[in-house]
Amino acid sequence: MPYLQTPELGGGIPRRGVLAGGLALGLAACSKPVADEPAAGRVVEHAFGRTSVPAEPKRVVVLGYTDVEVALALGVVPVGFTDFFGTGLNAWARPLAGTAQPVGFELTDGMPVERILSLKPDLIIATDSLKQPDYDKLAAVVPTVGPLRADGAYGTPWRDHTRRMGEILGREQRAAELIAQAERRYAEARTKHPSFAGKSLSYIWPAAPDFYLYFAVDPRVQALLELGFHLTPIAEKLAKEHPKDFYASIGSERLADYEADVIIGQSYSDEAAAAKRNKVFQAIPAVRRGDLIWLPKNVADGLAFGTVLSTMAVLDDLTNSLAKVV
Repeated sequence: MPYLQTPELGGGIPRRGVLAGGLALGLAACSKPVADEPAAGRVVEHAFGRTSVPAEPKRVVVLGYTDVEVALALGVVPVGFTDFFGTGLNAWARPLAGTAQPVGFELTDGMPVERILSLKPDLIIATDSLKQPDYDKLAAVVPTVGPLRADGAYGTPWRDHTRRMGEILGREQRAAELIAQAERRYAEARTKHPSFAGKSLSYIWPAAPDFYLYFAVDPRVQALLELGFHLTPIAEKLAKEHPKDFYASIGSERLADYEADVIIGQSYSDEAAAAKRNKVFQAIPAVRRGDLIWLPKNVADGLAFGTVLSTMAVLDDLTNSLAKVV
């Protein structure tokens, strides 16, 4: 499994663990984009300054970890994008690219500035992942919109991410419609599954020797909060103790901290099997009750990306899995 070595993302955490599959409804929602008026050139403020954005960019490169999916949902097919998983466009995103073949960049060896510029972009967007030195190199050649926060790396709430990309690309109307569609889907799910409301949850990744518990700033958890769940007091306490992180690693002897009405786990290799052999894990009351869900890989990936496109693509599968336990 590929690893992303960045201080913001916790060193050697596998990328699916950091970031990480309804599909028909999700793609149908994006198949008939609302027409926006051609955008006039505008100035966009960001962490590294102000950028004059061309009125109608034709060759856009997106460098934020999940920017490509928001761009596609808005009807913009980038010529280049950050390929976070290293596997190309996700299944729910590929149809929106049509016959185009966007070039994917992995960031394991740093920002590939020369390769990006070789695509001759007329606009570069990075809602996260971009540092000042690389921004300076890119902005010297191409209009480049940097992140909102200089230290921002992953986890921008999906509404803010969608709205921000819409503003940059002059597709504000389309962004608003995507947000409204997603909010309707969430509302329908809450109505269909009233038992979710008020239940506590722990979103976990027991990748021994590290045992991760995720916070509300993580897109995975944000999607579950939209469905009516809430985090445990322990998770909220740990979030306050680790204000710059989206997870905490707890010791194996403290696995009881996972306890909640429902525990939702992600497993990308043998984590689930190992958890079954772990006596401390098996002693957690929720596990003994059977209130533990291991997410299918496509659902875990969709939640990990946390975009208006990916979460809608996996929402039905997620709620169906939850309904079997809650």
